[in-house]
Amino acid sequence: MIAPLDGFVLVASEYNHGYAANLKNALDFLHAEWAKKPVAFVGYGSLGAVAAIEQLVNITAQLNMVPSPSTAVKIIDAWGALDESGAVKADHIRGQVDNLVKSLVWWAETLKAARS
Repeated sequence: MIAPLDGFVLVASEYNHGYAANLKNALDFLHAEWAKKPVAFVGYGSLGAVAAIEQLVNITAQLNMVPSPSTAVKIIDAWGALDESGAVKADHIRGQVDNLVKSLVWWAETLKAARS
């Protein structure tokens, strides 16, 4: 499922200043399938999973991916981030989803051509 894809958004929660074990397992198990592909990050937690994203930037770089930490989107206090109608409260979001998507698409197209 991963091999034919050209880019990824990793959504990570933060546990004890790190990312979850199931995400670590997925990254470690599919080593070759991630290589030479871009990755962006969305984190959620009390501080937007900043420590988890920091670790993921290093890990994905070691997997020969192209991490984009500058476009990360962080959701502060995920449980309180939605209003009564289910809409996201803007004051709980750090970063721009549009920037994340634009950067990821640019890198995905560029690296796909390079891998060909």
